[in-house]
Amino acid sequence: MSEEIQRLQLLERCRKRAADEPTHSLRRIFDTETQSSGSAAAGAAASVEFADVESSMYKRRRLRLPILPTDANNVVARITGTHFEMCAGQQFFRGTVNTCDGGTACIFASTS
Repeated sequence: MSEEIQRLQLLERCRKRAADEPTHSLRRIFDTETQSSGSAAAGAAASVEFADVESSMYKRRRLRLPILPTDANNVVARITGTHFEMCAGQQFFRGTVNTCDGGTACIFASTS
């Protein structure tokens, strides 16, 4: 029973990290978690394959992503206040501007 609990805990750690670390590959997260499992959890890590958890990791990550805007006018509402307006700890999304022909453009800029 203890090995099954450790297996479920490993799967949950993989899913959580997939959601919390959107820039890391799912495979890298899985490999890191299975390698960092202590000797007591080694059996549980050996019983889990990446294919078994990849889909649930992706679903958990997708739940954390903002809903894609349908047009440029909705970008401000979808990005502002989320971690997606930042890059390397600095503001990256700068807003929108209206073009002379009635269009809207989004401005992304880094200060460095």
